[in-house]
Amino acid sequence: MMDNRDDKFEEVYKTHFRDIYKYVYRLVQNSEVAEDITQDVFCAALDLGEKFMSHENRRGWLMVATKNKLREMRRKMRCHVLLPLDEKLELEVGESDFREIDLELTALCVLDREDWELVKDYYLGKTTIKELAKKYGITENNMRVRLHRLKVKVRKAME
Repeated sequence: MMDNRDDKFEEVYKTHFRDIYKYVYRLVQNSEVAEDITQDVFCAALDLGEKFMSHENRRGWLMVATKNKLREMRRKMRCHVLLPLDEKLELEVGESDFREIDLELTALCVLDREDWELVKDYYLGKTTIKELAKKYGITENNMRVRLHRLKVKVRKAME
């Protein structure tokens, strides 16, 4: 049986979850990452207990906590993904598969699966722009523009 405090927190959760999630999703464009960050924010609020529940502006507190979680994610991304997107990426021989998995998880914070596959094909798979354009059924110039936009998107998210 839930006590009164749990009922109040559940009410706050139901009231603000959607807004926090939509805000995060708009920035990261990945539903799983948005859910994780939103959940982390509410877990932090729950951990504070009465201190959070007695805060005069709970929504404001949640928004600040969300921005802090996003900054934390970007800091982690900067630490893990400082890869030159202007040149073809090459993983050194002998590196563990962990680095590639880490790169993929970080990239998926900002790109959807199809865009990540495109980036991976070009930068890691050494597929030419001509081959990619044919695969995706667009012109080579459109492929260059698409790759450039994805590169800008990743860089912007890392700022």
